[in-house]
Amino acid sequence: FCGEHEAAIVSLLQTRLVQTAHVSRCTSLLPAFELVARRTGMPLALVEIGASAGLNLLWDRYGYAYEGMPHRGDRHSPLQLHAAICGGRVPPVPVRMPEVASRVGLDLNPIDLGDPDQALWLRALIWPDEAGRIEHLESAIEVAGHEPPRLIAGDALETLPAVLAGIPHDAALVVYHSYTVNQFSAAGRHRLMSILEREARHRDLYRISIEMLGGDQPRIDLTSYRASVRTEELLARCDAHGTWLEWLGRDR
Repeated sequence: FCGEHEAAIVSLLQTRLVQTAHVSRCTSLLPAFELVARRTGMPLALVEIGASAGLNLLWDRYGYAYEGMPHRGDRHSPLQLHAAICGGRVPPVPVRMPEVASRVGLDLNPIDLGDPDQALWLRALIWPDEAGRIEHLESAIEVAGHEPPRLIAGDALETLPAVLAGIPHDAALVVYHSYTVNQFSAAGRHRLMSILEREARHRDLYRISIEMLGGDQPRIDLTSYRASVRTEELLARCDAHGTWLEWLGRDR
């Protein structure tokens, strides 16, 4: 196959970037969003760094089945996600989804799902033995087709300040990223922190991080900037593909 299609394959390798959209990771994000919603009592203004096609920005439009818990989210959504619960603590999964005031994704090379060629490339990046992941992607693309999220192309460290400045103060500002900042340089991670700290001088904001920095197990961290005071919490450990979650934090 590779011999017969050598020219096309070489062209793809030279012109395309690896972009993945692991929507099953929303099972890890949902409890963190719910926690922020409970603490603030406000709609959420979402900013995702490394959004790819923006499918994880649509987490409130999917259905969720956490092991041993009642179904949550939209029972009629084309995408139904499942996750096991490890440990003895129950994550703060919402009975009713938090209200989302706005959502925007930042990415060096966002995927336009309205372009069939780009959507096909996103599908092609899934390993062929991951049939379930292909089904998840296709279901999420169907959801996104009804109301695609806003995506901004460019270096997030350059585009983020203007995006933050344009978000009204009547919503809880949530900046989040999953398996993205580990690709930043140390200087880039420091710059991101500086951008958030500058914005926190003018308003409260929350940062949800799912990364593997400095360890071999993904962890979900919440950094809260309230009245310019920064608080860091380890919320949970989780599987990189969203198949299980071990909640460690508070539920309020």
